[in-house]
Amino acid sequence: ARYLLPRHEPLGSMRATTFIRMLIWTDQPVARVDIEIDGSPHSHPAVYRGKETSNDAGDTTKTPLWVAPWDPAKYDDGAAHVLAVTVTDAGGKSTTVQTPFSLAGRALPLHNGATGGWIMRHDIAAIFRAASIITYLVAGALLVVAPRVYYALLPAGCAQWLLEQAALHRQDRAHVRQLWDQVAHGSDHVWARPVLPLAAAACKMLARTQRARQVHWASIPWLFWPAYALTMGLATLPLFTGWLIPSAGPLGVGSLYAYGIYLAAEWVPLADSWMYALGSTTPLLLLLLYLPAAVEPPGLFCSAQQGWHRSLGVRI
Repeated sequence: ARYLLPRHEPLGSMRATTFIRMLIWTDQPVARVDIEIDGSPHSHPAVYRGKETSNDAGDTTKTPLWVAPWDPAKYDDGAAHVLAVTVTDAGGKSTTVQTPFSLAGRALPLHNGATGGWIMRHDIAAIFRAASIITYLVAGALLVVAPRVYYALLPAGCAQWLLEQAALHRQDRAHVRQLWDQVAHGSDHVWARPVLPLAAAACKMLARTQRARQVHWASIPWLFWPAYALTMGLATLPLFTGWLIPSAGPLGVGSLYAYGIYLAAEWVPLADSWMYALGSTTPLLLLLLYLPAAVEPPGLFCSAQQGWHRSLGVRI
């Protein structure tokens, strides 16, 4: 009820259960368990229902389960409630733990909603997975494969097409400057200034310019094919292969891919691998956006004095 995560807080089971279940760990035997709901003592005492199991080595595993009967219908009123459990051991030490709950089907307010609360509310593994896939598709399909296909389909060759794109770029830039002058020095009423047309024209100019740069970059074999191999390798090759579980012997050798771990002839999906994948695809995306600008012919879209992106250090 606090985070509305079905895998962690099944509200259906909470409404149907007839017991409050508590796990209590203590250094000494438990002497007393007091339960309060909304500051009032609970009408049913807590009873120990744990069990102990032993293995052949003599190690004992204890499940410290305590239960107390309750009627959830009394608290299914749409309000927030507080369950407080106080445990006292044989040595006289006591600890109280409070847990807010609600059976109304909506999340309770969080004091840490900007940090831990936000993380608990969302499926972080799914966010990393979606971000990695989208970033890779943008990098691979739009910035590598599509420009190469476009270049192969140019009837008059890349040089003539680039000259046409440069002419269109000059027209777009003049239009953007005209709209910028209207926004900066236009009507006194901000709402009457062409802000949205200016943003649309600027986006159109940038998209058209970047497309021309990507196609020109795709026409350079010694730059394109290594980038193509790197992009395809991120999807088909492991990020690394190593001895993941040393204690397992030869079965502990595995490979970490962007979509999981291949270990002992089985796939093991992990959120960590998607995090590493996002860390690999994001620099690739930035690199594929920058390289075409770095190898742009001088004076095509930028003047010779604006060649900050063409420095030797950045090229290397």
